[in-house]
Amino acid sequence: MTDEEYKKLTHIVKIANNRLKRMQEFTGKDVSWSAYYLQSKLDNLKVNAWSNNFITISKEMSNDQLQRVYNATRNFLTYKTSTITGIKKSIKETTNAIGYNFDVTKEEAETLYRLSDDDTFKYITEHSNAKASEVWAIIEEAKEKRHMGLDRFIKKVYEMAEVTRDKEMTMNIISLYNKEIRGK
Repeated sequence: MTDEEYKKLTHIVKIANNRLKRMQEFTGKDVSWSAYYLQSKLDNLKVNAWSNNFITISKEMSNDQLQRVYNATRNFLTYKTSTITGIKKSIKETTNAIGYNFDVTKEEAETLYRLSDDDTFKYITEHSNAKASEVWAIIEEAKEKRHMGLDRFIKKVYEMAEVTRDKEMTMNIISLYNKEIRGK
């Protein structure tokens, strides 16, 4: 990577880190919204460019690693939810899309946004009579009660979804439980 290319990379990393800082201040969380995707992307690329919830680079990194960081950072900057305005807009759009007509916390809105893009969640709502808001309500109930086991969660989703039990639906419900309640 030439000095000019490295300078360009440091510039976009600085812009991205400023956005990450503003997101942290807005949400009160170290990593949220599109920062999850950036962190995950950098971790998956195995470039060791994520430290203390910010992007870090060094001249000791290989050209290939620096190029990967550049691409991931550039992509992050294009995400609608990499800005506070984009996050606010997404909160409004997401809550309107699922039919919520009352205020939700930033954390709840982030969960809704993630779920609206989750294939497992989509499968459950598209292959049943369950509304997105109803599935989300069961997820929130399970999180609040903390003692709702997997069997109870599956039963509640099936009762609300009004569908016959089948293997694919059950696997999607288990996957949703593991991601949203267990955090795996």
